[in-house]
Amino acid sequence: MEDLESFTKKCLEGPPKDTELVVIDEIGKMEMYSEKFVHEVNIRLKADIPVLAVLHRDLVGRYGIYGKVYRLGEDNFTKTKSRIEDEIKRF
Repeated sequence: MEDLESFTKKCLEGPPKDTELVVIDEIGKMEMYSEKFVHEVNIRLKADIPVLAVLHRDLVGRYGIYGKVYRLGEDNFTKTKSRIEDEIKRF
């Protein structure tokens, strides 16, 4: 938990003003135990800066409302990766 709190402070609290994309790998069950992490993720998702995040499947309902959700699996990896790359290029 200490490492997660340190990560949150370094990476999620107020990204630089010229940030074009915030990438979070991952938002999982363990991360939900950190109020600081949850708070900062919620701030990032409500901000004007796009977020690309890996979500644990149990958290799609909670965070999927903020944007597009892609299910990534062995059967669709290449196609889904291309779709995500296309989305990122639009920034």
